[in-house]
Amino acid sequence: MALINITPIMTSNTTPSPYVVSSNNNWEGYEAWKAFNNTLVNSGDTYLTQSGTTTSWLKIDFSTTTKVDAFSLYYRNNTTYNEVPKTFILYGSNDDSSYEQIIKVDSQSLWATAEGRLYKFPFSVSFRYYKLNILENNGNLVATAVGLLKFWKDDTVVEYVTNKKASMQITMPQAPTSKIKLIENNPKEALLISSNDAANYGTLYMINNEGRAIIPMAAMTNEDVLFNGVADIIDIDYTIAKSYKYYKYIAITVGVTTDTAENGSCQTLIVPTNLIILNNIGQFALSVFFTTSYSWSMTLHFTSDIIFRINSKNVVGWANPVLRRITGIK
Repeated sequence: MALINITPIMTSNTTPSPYVVSSNNNWEGYEAWKAFNNTLVNSGDTYLTQSGTTTSWLKIDFSTTTKVDAFSLYYRNNTTYNEVPKTFILYGSNDDSSYEQIIKVDSQSLWATAEGRLYKFPFSVSFRYYKLNILENNGNLVATAVGLLKFWKDDTVVEYVTNKKASMQITMPQAPTSKIKLIENNPKEALLISSNDAANYGTLYMINNEGRAIIPMAAMTNEDVLFNGVADIIDIDYTIAKSYKYYKYIAITVGVTTDTAENGSCQTLIVPTNLIILNNIGQFALSVFFTTSYSWSMTLHFTSDIIFRINSKNVVGWANPVLRRITGIK
């Protein structure tokens, strides 16, 4: 498997056709397309926000729905390191009106000249429009700079290893010959082995019934983040990004208000969406009990396919519980 660069090399905001790039503000001479021109030769081949403005967005219209698995951000060939983005969110849309959050990236500091950083998604997405919303840079008060913005697609090619030999003595468990012969032609049977040579130490390979070694790919769920924030007020409406009816399950994660405590006291509830009953007060309950002196609980329900409410909270000797995240799982 390998990532392929699918970003067009732009020479203006609208060329080559049919691609279109844009931004909501820019420094004169440092337009949006310069973040897509595939060059970091000098500091002028870059996108800069308008003087005195450090937040902005950069958008690309691929003209058709385009599968993307990762994006990368490059700092320009310049030594003013604090002008590079620090916190940013990538969104996707198919109508340029309703956008869904794909990934949020925080705390991107200590950039080097012309450095590039890759951000791979936990699952593939497909949108026509992709918009990078820059929330803050690393402290520059004049402008924010983006050298290059690139988008990547997984080629889905599984790598076959031809220069590895598997020892049947090591990889096969001991078993009667008759039992081994029963599975030797079964394509569903496979053996696992890890390399112990210096170059590939610890790499896991799968040996199929033909003796071929491949690097197995772990299955990933196709999921969307529907709510990512803080919900902790009783009896007010909170909105999720998309109807839960699009998903087979939703995952509801509740923790507490302090980061140190949250690490040890989060709870996630997986709910089949066909069991959701609208306006069923307190239908979902999450709780953590440490001792009789330390516990918390929260109940909630949905009032529509995109709105939920918190019904009650209970705390004993601990920080207040808050709903942190709702994820849709297809």
